Amino acid sequence: MYLNFYNHYLTYDSMKQISAVFLFISISITAQTNNLKPFEGVWLSEGYGRVVEIKKNKAQLYDICKVNCTKAQILPKDILLDQFKLTKVNDSLLEVSGGITKLYFNKIDDLPELCSRKIKDKNDPIYNFETLWQTFNENYCYFEERKINWTALKTKYKSQVRPNTKPFELFLIMDAMVEELNDGHSNMYVPKELEKEYRKDQAAKREIRKTKILDSLGQDYKLPPIHVDSIRLKVISNYVKDVKTYNFGVLNYGLLNDEIAVLQINGMDQFANYNIPNNIARSKAEQLYEKHSEKSNNYTRDNTDGTSYIMNKVLSEIKNTKACIIDVRFNGGGFDEVQLEILKKFATKDTLVVVKKARDGSGFTKKSNVYLRPSSNVYKGDVYFLTSHQTASAAEDFILCAMSAVPNAIRIGSNTNGIFSDILDKKLPNGWAFGLSNEIYESPNGLSYEATGIPPHYRVAYDKKGYWFYKKFYDDQTSKDEAIELVLSLIQK
Repeated sequence: MYLNFYNHYLTYDSMKQISAVFLFISISITAQTNNLKPFEGVWLSEGYGRVVEIKKNKAQLYDICKVNCTKAQILPKDILLDQFKLTKVNDSLLEVSGGITKLYFNKIDDLPELCSRKIKDKNDPIYNFETLWQTFNENYCYFEERKINWTALKTKYKSQVRPNTKPFELFLIMDAMVEELNDGHSNMYVPKELEKEYRKDQAAKREIRKTKILDSLGQDYKLPPIHVDSIRLKVISNYVKDVKTYNFGVLNYGLLNDEIAVLQINGMDQFANYNIPNNIARSKAEQLYEKHSEKSNNYTRDNTDGTSYIMNKVLSEIKNTKACIIDVRFNGGGFDEVQLEILKKFATKDTLVVVKKARDGSGFTKKSNVYLRPSSNVYKGDVYFLTSHQTASAAEDFILCAMSAVPNAIRIGSNTNGIFSDILDKKLPNGWAFGLSNEIYESPNGLSYEATGIPPHYRVAYDKKGYWFYKKFYDDQTSKDEAIELVLSLIQK
């Protein structure tokens, strides 16, 4: 899951397509497809640290915090009105929505002074460090859950920054501070000008990590020369004779027997139906897919439409089975539009699936209740979800929503990763980009699984290092999958 105001046009996306119910109802003016005039002016967001200035044919976004205001992105009129719905709740309140994410903006007279002043040196290391720390301080919402003393970390890392600190050294300092959060949705993005130096640095660190991993796997263990895609395919191929693949393995599926279907969903992205051939090399297929996506005016919509297309096809082939195993153990996330479109095919009723809110100063924005409506053709059999510590982001949102939408489904494996928030993407004065978790996702009964992950009903002892599949599947000469075997035993009872 990526975040909110940006979409694929800007390389970041997590707008979610599902109905949302908010805490108030009002008379509103909604944008026509070719007119921004009713919304012209300067607007300050509730939470998210955004200012948007709308003029005629475009919207200029700013990232703002207590110490800095940086121009983030210009959204042309056509992109803005195609990707988002603008609603003027009243003269002083603007609602911007896309999917289930809604941002509220209060009208202000002029741009804040921070946004119009000239910065003497945008590359000043200390100023950029302060901006990074302050942005997290105002927007990050999981310091307590992750047991983080953010003020202490500022003292620890700021002491390493000097007025003459070199860019790469500064990046490593900032990166190390953010890494302390241990949050997969909070990251520094490597600037293009530092990529070469960063790759060299990471290569050396990978060798150190590899040595530690091999030591943990056992004395003289040799890491097999096999890609994770091959492991995924091996897992399902051990049980499904005629494995069918969509978009170079983002979805693998088939029948274990006449009564049991297996769906291995390996991501919540790359579901757009660009008619990518299955008989070409993966690298070539991905390049072809990327070319199509870059030309798209609405990649989010392409993903949703592609998901609907393939899931209708899958459902037509598995509809007569009595049980379906949905494997998201290798799924690191992507778009919520994708996971919700998949879930609609298994939901048993119209239901509230998640409640979300965002950090807003010392409190939170208005809560929004998210509902899911089943599709017209839904799977009728029993459902079993397979999870691991690698089940992350939109993939564990899928599991969270399924707890309400498919309440009788059984979860098998380990806890999911524990990162639910959309990524709030930001820019520093020097142009560097970073992301952070600023939203809380809760179950309808008010439970948050951030940091801990969603627990299974039946536990399989996967470790957290990410190499459990080598031991379980590559080394296992019996070709048995403990989680699938457990499903089979439960079905037989």
